[in-house]
Amino acid sequence: MPNYKETLVEGQKYTRTSSIVIQNQLGQPPTVEWCEEDIITINNQQIRLNKGSFTTVLNPNDVIDIINPYTNQPVGQTITAGEIYAMLYSAYWKYAQIRDNTLPEPEPII
Repeated sequence: MPNYKETLVEGQKYTRTSSIVIQNQLGQPPTVEWCEEDIITINNQQIRLNKGSFTTVLNPNDVIDIINPYTNQPVGQTITAGEIYAMLYSAYWKYAQIRDNTLPEPEPII
């Protein structure tokens, strides 16, 4: 028996990272939890479905190809996971100092 108003539809589906959680426990190697979701587009409407997550241990020597997030094409450069960690560590220091009023608030980027 068919479902009420059942029709065939066409659409598009892709997976994206919805959030990234970094655990930086004292005395442990940092871990990264990659939370994913599926985006399904049907009739110009988006449906978001949680796909769960997976966790990786941050190996500072891992070399990562940098990909343009708008085109998904490699930009021809690499970065190590250790360099990313250092950048995030530096960003934490900057924004913690702004929070604590020891650095001026940055100008907004428009």
